[in-house]
Amino acid sequence: MIELRNLSVARLHGIEQRCENSLHYIPVWSRANWDAMKLSTSQFAENFDQQFMSRSIDQNWQSFEKHMKSMMHHHVPTKKAGSRHHLPWMNTTLPNVQEKKPAVHESQKDWIWLGSLLNIRKQLRQS
Repeated sequence: MIELRNLSVARLHGIEQRCENSLHYIPVWSRANWDAMKLSTSQFAENFDQQFMSRSIDQNWQSFEKHMKSMMHHHVPTKKAGSRHHLPWMNTTLPNVQEKKPAVHESQKDWIWLGSLLNIRKQLRQS
C-alpha cells in the first residue's frame, strides 16, 4: 500500500525539480511465520493441481499471484518507511549558499566598480 505525501520542490540553479515523497511498506522476512506459510502453500497446491488443466495460463497465474500476495499479507510483518522530505543531493548548507549567491555577486560587482573608480581617480591625480 503506497500513500503519497506532499511533493517537495527544490530549486537548483533556478530550475524547479519535484521529488515524490512516498510512504511504503518493507517486508521483514526475518520475522515471517514460515511454518504457517508452508502449510498455506501445501493447501493451495492441492487445490491448484485439481483445477490446473481447466483454467487458462492467465487464470493460473492470477490465482498463484493472489495466493502469494495474501500469504505475504497474513504471514510476513512489514515496517513503514518514508522517503526523505528533501532531495538527497541537497544538504542544509546548499540552500543557504544559493540564497547568498546573488547578494555576494552584487557586492562583488560593487567592489569591482569601486576599484575601477579608484583607479581612474588615482590616474587623474597622477596626471
